[in-house]
Amino acid sequence: MKKTKKSKIQHIYDPIFKQNYYFIDCKNHDEFLKICLDELEIDIGKEKRLVDGECYEIIREDIPIQVFWTNKKHIEVVVHECFHAVYSCLSNRGIELSTSSEEIFAYLLQYLIEEIKSGKSWRGQ
Repeated sequence: MKKTKKSKIQHIYDPIFKQNYYFIDCKNHDEFLKICLDELEIDIGKEKRLVDGECYEIIREDIPIQVFWTNKKHIEVVVHECFHAVYSCLSNRGIELSTSSEEIFAYLLQYLIEEIKSGKSWRGQ
């Protein structure tokens, strides 16, 4: 990964599930694509999308990573994208969302939100 001094990427590592997450604060989908290509060396594709954020699972060297972005620092949008990342991570490990597993999802979601809020780029509400 080629992070620059002013990188908009926040790397989060979950030591329990050994999962890497990359949260990217950017203006739009085009900027997200450019950051992914230039700094993470990941080619997401060129499809133009008019959304406030997205979450992608990328397989790198047979290891899934979660890459997600949002153009808003409102907690609602960040939580929405974090949930997609959590669901993907846990589903890959055979943990499906149910009443018996919801606490695992809740704790991992809480962990991601706390990590994002503790990051230097957080300016949300």
